[in-house]
Amino acid sequence: MEKKHRDIIRKNRVKLVQCMDSEAVVFFLEAENVLSIMEGDRIRAEKIRFQQNQKLIDCITRHGPKAFDWFVQALRKTNQEHLCDLLTNHPREILKEDSLETKLHKHRFTLLRDMNPEKVLGALEKDKVLTPGTVQQIRRETNKNILDAVISSNCYSGFVCALKSTQQGHLCLSEDS
Repeated sequence: MEKKHRDIIRKNRVKLVQCMDSEAVVFFLEAENVLSIMEGDRIRAEKIRFQQNQKLIDCITRHGPKAFDWFVQALRKTNQEHLCDLLTNHPREILKEDSLETKLHKHRFTLLRDMNPEKVLGALEKDKVLTPGTVQQIRRETNKNILDAVISSNCYSGFVCALKSTQQGHLCLSEDS
């Protein structure tokens, strides 16, 4: 990355670290082969969004001359235009009413924190917004995230208790399994 672009990012680092949704940016940059899967995994390994954002910024500033442009494009494609404005000094036109996508993005943290995924998935499947196959795929991904969290937290006994308290004790693995 060129020095002038590193300087722009450094100048706006605090705002980027506070406001960026790095998960979406990392997925975009991986898809475009700007970041390797290993780099993305290292960023996602951070448990706190603030730390993920710092790691992404540190990583992207060490990349080649096109990294800044890709980073700005990733922010734009993930509906983080307000951060693009900081980096490019080209503020977008203010819309009188935000699009639904922008509203969802603005409230992403609250939705992720408070939404009951099973109820929403059930309603989306019932209303045929999502196919049963898509719903099953989402459930498998959720289960994978739970297992990953249990493994990384080394809390198998708590996991077993949770399975038993939700009438899923048959899923508990014995030590000889």
